[in-house]
Amino acid sequence: MRALGDQDRDPASPTCGCFDRRYWAWKLVDFPEATFQRHVYPLAMLVQDPSSRFHNRADVIESIAAGLRFAVKIQHRNGSFDQAFPFEQSWGATAFLLQPLLAALECVRPAVGGDGDRIAERLSASAAFLRQARERHGRITNHLAGGAYSLYAASRVLGDAASASAARELVADIVASQSQEGWFPEYGGADPGYQTLCLQYLAEIDLVDRTPELTRAMERALEFLQWFVHPDGTLGGLYGSRRTRIAYPAGFVLLSSRFQMAGAIAHALLAAAADERSITVQTVDAGNLAPLLSSLVRALSVQVDCSSVPKLPRERESAAVDFYGAGLHVRSTLRYYAVVGSRNGGTLTVFDRASGHCTRDDGGYVGELGDRRQVTSQVTAQHGVQAERESVTVDATFAELSHPVPAPSRFVLLRLLNLTAMRSLAIGNAIKRMLVARLIAPQTAVRLRVRRRFGFGEERVSIDDRFENPDRLSVTSLRGGRPFVSIHMASAGYYSGSMLESAPAPAAVEIDAASLSRDGSAEWTAHV
Repeated sequence: MRALGDQDRDPASPTCGCFDRRYWAWKLVDFPEATFQRHVYPLAMLVQDPSSRFHNRADVIESIAAGLRFAVKIQHRNGSFDQAFPFEQSWGATAFLLQPLLAALECVRPAVGGDGDRIAERLSASAAFLRQARERHGRITNHLAGGAYSLYAASRVLGDAASASAARELVADIVASQSQEGWFPEYGGADPGYQTLCLQYLAEIDLVDRTPELTRAMERALEFLQWFVHPDGTLGGLYGSRRTRIAYPAGFVLLSSRFQMAGAIAHALLAAAADERSITVQTVDAGNLAPLLSSLVRALSVQVDCSSVPKLPRERESAAVDFYGAGLHVRSTLRYYAVVGSRNGGTLTVFDRASGHCTRDDGGYVGELGDRRQVTSQVTAQHGVQAERESVTVDATFAELSHPVPAPSRFVLLRLLNLTAMRSLAIGNAIKRMLVARLIAPQTAVRLRVRRRFGFGEERVSIDDRFENPDRLSVTSLRGGRPFVSIHMASAGYYSGSMLESAPAPAAVEIDAASLSRDGSAEWTAHV
């Protein structure tokens, strides 16, 4: 219903079929985001489902057809699509769009009439773009997996042998990039939330081109992800490289017949979604509605056997694991379940085992210096780590905190670049790399350090923070103990039902900034 409500369904409108309501209805943005056209895919699945109230509805079929027509209307000549700005020619956006558009075209081809061949031809151009180009601003494995799945779809629907060959090369690259710990790189680190989307694409690929290498990679991914299913059924958080908490269930459901662990995870995630404890299609924004809705519809289309599934770490009497490469450390007793993110400067997320509620979501520290610069300890990097069964210690160096926000002058400059130099794919990719360095990559280091020691007893977790300011920088404020995100990440920061059920977050920890500036050191301890 949300997807159809966002679409321009007026056949007399020049934007008929557009799913970006900001563009066609509110007219608040100056170009339509192409990735919203992915909504044709879950609608196509529902139209074909006899148990759905959308089944074979003529008006929904026409909406899908209109969505396809509008998608190719805003497509570039080289087959690419835009997501973030005009003339972006985004590899990631094209990767995410091609398979949904092909699946929808198969579903409603009679409804598009003579436009069917033209749409197929334009989608063939998208496949060619995915084969010839590559994302340059960072390694984002879920994008690569989405691209491989789209190329397999192009091979099947369009009879395109070259796309199948390119898809196999992409899958081989993905498998080769997997850490021995089981995670796939997302901007250089491990992000359990986005790994669930990556796994979904790989599970779909497994259905059409199963290989021993892919099977082993998915099994390692499941062994890794099981540790980040929390007692309340949520997954992911501040400890991931991209800080995401969205869990895509379809991959686990598709793999549940082959891997018992996948069935256990699927059961936990679907139960949390049904109880609205996790981020759902009701609470997610328009940017992630299409992929989450598609994942949910796909998951519900497959039967899951949960009659004999293994216990997840969250259900065991005690559990401990250290993923040093990922910078993730889990400690659990009968009383709590805790995850430390050492690569993010020492974040701490703690759940009460009895209630399942999150009792601590500590993102580290944010401070301000005398020269008005903001600094943070939540820096994604290789920090010093000492991990024992009873404790994890993280030595983190602060860095400047950058939180740029849109402004008219910046948009004028960006649009001038979009309409001129950034029409070149090479120049556009170079500027995107610069933007990523500004928005996501660690910023300038500051000579301010914190050693965070987390102690794990049977009943409680202790926190012992010791700060060092060797240059006696003027620190005007320093607070922590609360959740926050230090990087630009649109898919982070959603509110979920589990947060509503948990007790309100404790008051922020206030460090004695005057003492830290004067004496060069400060301390803070607590038990949670």
